[in-house]
Amino acid sequence: MADLQPLMQQARSSPHTAASLVFECKVHSVLYGSTLAFLSRGFRAWQSLVEGERWKGQLRHAPADGGGTRLRASRELETFRSVRKELLRESSSAEASRRGAASDGEAALQQKLEAMQGELLAEQSQVQTLKEQLEAERLASQRASHQYHSVRAEYSLLTATATTTARAAAADGEARGQAQLREVQAELEETEREREAARREAAEATKAADELRRKLDAKVREEAVREAERATMGARLAEAEESAALAEERAAKAEEARERAARLADELRASVEAARSERVVLAAEHTAAVERLHAELAVARADAAGARREAEEAVRSAAESQARAQLDEQGELAALRSRLVSFEARLAEEARLAAEANAELEMARTELEALRAQTAEQLRTALEARLAAEAAAEEAKLRAQEEVNAATVRAQSEAEGRHVAESRAAKLQAALEAKGAGAASGASEGAAPQAMVERLRAEVGEWRGKARQAAEARDEAEARREAAEARAEEAEAQRKELEARGQPGRRGEEEARALHAQGLWLNAQGKVAEARVAFEAAAAISPARAGYVISAANMALKAGDAEAAVELYERARRLRLSAPMEAMVASKLALAVEARRGVPAKERDALKEELATLREAKEIEMREAAEERETLREIIAQQQAQLQEHKGRGANMSARHYELNQRLLAAVEGKRAAVRGAQQLLASLAPSAERRRLLEITFRALVWHTTFSRLSIGWHQGS
Repeated sequence: MADLQPLMQQARSSPHTAASLVFECKVHSVLYGSTLAFLSRGFRAWQSLVEGERWKGQLRHAPADGGGTRLRASRELETFRSVRKELLRESSSAEASRRGAASDGEAALQQKLEAMQGELLAEQSQVQTLKEQLEAERLASQRASHQYHSVRAEYSLLTATATTTARAAAADGEARGQAQLREVQAELEETEREREAARREAAEATKAADELRRKLDAKVREEAVREAERATMGARLAEAEESAALAEERAAKAEEARERAARLADELRASVEAARSERVVLAAEHTAAVERLHAELAVARADAAGARREAEEAVRSAAESQARAQLDEQGELAALRSRLVSFEARLAEEARLAAEANAELEMARTELEALRAQTAEQLRTALEARLAAEAAAEEAKLRAQEEVNAATVRAQSEAEGRHVAESRAAKLQAALEAKGAGAASGASEGAAPQAMVERLRAEVGEWRGKARQAAEARDEAEARREAAEARAEEAEAQRKELEARGQPGRRGEEEARALHAQGLWLNAQGKVAEARVAFEAAAAISPARAGYVISAANMALKAGDAEAAVELYERARRLRLSAPMEAMVASKLALAVEARRGVPAKERDALKEELATLREAKEIEMREAAEERETLREIIAQQQAQLQEHKGRGANMSARHYELNQRLLAAVEGKRAAVRGAQQLLASLAPSAERRRLLEITFRALVWHTTFSRLSIGWHQGS
């Protein structure tokens, strides 16, 4: 009621502004959450108050003799007082109910706000998770885009190469066709001229025959007497007819020649048309490929434009949200800027890692080249070690044989010594037995033979020990000899297997290729002996490769070893060769045979050797280029397959982005609905300062969440 005092004072001062006071009372009641019944009761109380004040004024200013008026005014005043008391009771009860409802609503609102805050935290964690997933998918899309651009560049290069080749081939074919067409036209013109000449001759002969017929017909009746002359004229007529027949035959031949030339011209025109159609097809394929690339570029530009538009929309929404909530949006923009800086830092880090990866790749390539050279050196060392092992095995075999022979000689000498000692011991034993009967001759005489017997027995035991040692040494030498023979046989078997094996396997082929490349490099450096060793090692690993055998033969011939060159050329001729290679090997073999015979041809040999080396290098270069083209085609096919896979993954990610955006929008709408319900609930209660602040905080949280969701959606769509 204390808030109604200003209204009452206004009513006293200006009782005629009823409409404005009613409106202010309504606004005041709405702010305090009153109901319509309370408003109507307040309005009636106000009317009673105004009426009571009016009657009070009338009663105060009434004359003394106006008893009826004073009595009516006092009654009205009592009525006003009773109404005022009732109004105060109702207002107190309404205030109590309002306070209870406000406390209940505040508790419910607090619970709802806590639930909303929990949901908001859950949504923020979910949004963070979705952002991380979108970031990972964006990086995958970026990698796929880089791979696509690299593949497109390689495809453009191949397309340009193929177009250039096709144009050159088409121009060459068209030039050859034009030249052949000009030749055929010249032949046709010549044939036409001959035909015209034959026609003229035939016409002249026909004209002469007609003239002779006319003359003969004119004079046939007049020259009946001149039979001889008529016979002469008949002979001339026959000759003219024969010449006309010859002319017609020549005309027929000319016609046949013209038809043959026409057929040849038609064939040439058909070939020219085929070449032109092929060129048109190649141009159409090139145009289609270019249009495809332009379409893909247009799609990429459209995607970039859409991303740019989305980024612009995100920026506009960010600007609008910043205008609505300055402080919170400044913090969010600062967070976005820091996130952008971190993203740029990550991009820079990825670029640095890519550069380091490229550097590591170059180092790996360098190490691979060094490893190839090291492998070639190891292989050459292994070959030299194997040859040294074979020589050592032969030497060990000979040494073991010598040791066996020496041990046999020692055993024979020891056996002879043992035989002599045993014979002497037998003789002494017989002498002792013979003297056994004269044992009484004295102890001194029996002690000396006994000592001799012991000494002989010791000597016999020593000889037997030496014989056993000699036997053991002989057995040990025999075992070493057998082991050396086994190692030699194993080395020989390995060598024969290596020579008999046609395909050395993938690793052996790589080693042979590395050795051959090393030999080419050494030959280019002028190191003929080392190049010969490398070529011979490559030919030993891959004896079925004619190029390696021919290179080894060339180096042998260049080094002056004609015998080895002839042998290697003979080996190369037994392999499968093409016609030019076979001719080259035959010429080289003839040169090697001449060099073996001692025919000096240094300059010619040098020129031919250089020519052969250049041919070999050219063939190797062509083979390597073909292998590189094949590898490039395989890589392009793999990249195209990966590109299709990445396109499918991009479509899936777009669908997933759309679904996530819909989920985010649905969550935002749910939050908005919840906030609207909270606002309605707060609007139905008394707007205290704390509740206003709580409502403002809730509204700003909703605005921040909505703005962040839009920015994140636009940013991820733009990326």
